[in-house]
Amino acid sequence: MSIPTSRTKEPGKIIIDTDKCIGCGLCVKVCKDFSLEIVDNKVRQKSESCFGCIACGHCMAICPNGAIEISGRT
Repeated sequence: MSIPTSRTKEPGKIIIDTDKCIGCGLCVKVCKDFSLEIVDNKVRQKSESCFGCIACGHCMAICPNGAIEISGRT
């Protein structure tokens, strides 16, 4: 999967399965756009992010439980 390097008007959409999320924080550590945060031991997408998700897929790839999917960016 190649990493997008340009911005579009529409950010990527992060889909989080909170039942699978164990709150390990690995996805937050690898997010280059600072779009994710841990709240109440679960990951969530920030309501306001400086950059917005570019759908690079790092969070999805590092999640040990497959709790994250990304869509909306091609």
